[in-house]
Amino acid sequence: MNRNDSVYRTYVDILERELICAMGCTEPIALAYCAATARGALGTLPERITVEASGNIIKNVKGSCRDRSARR
Repeated sequence: MNRNDSVYRTYVDILERELICAMGCTEPIALAYCAATARGALGTLPERITVEASGNIIKNVKGSCRDRSARR
């Protein structure tokens, strides 16, 4: 695809407008967001959830904190 093509430029414009740079560890936040969304759909706290995730996501969850002061 030619970079000067209007279709290409439209895609690039959309990506520049919609994408936000992620700074830090995003996997734990994704898990938390899914849990919060599930709670909203259920209308109550679930009794139990099961997460199937790769070892890399679990590793990142274990090493992350909500704020930097908690790591000191």
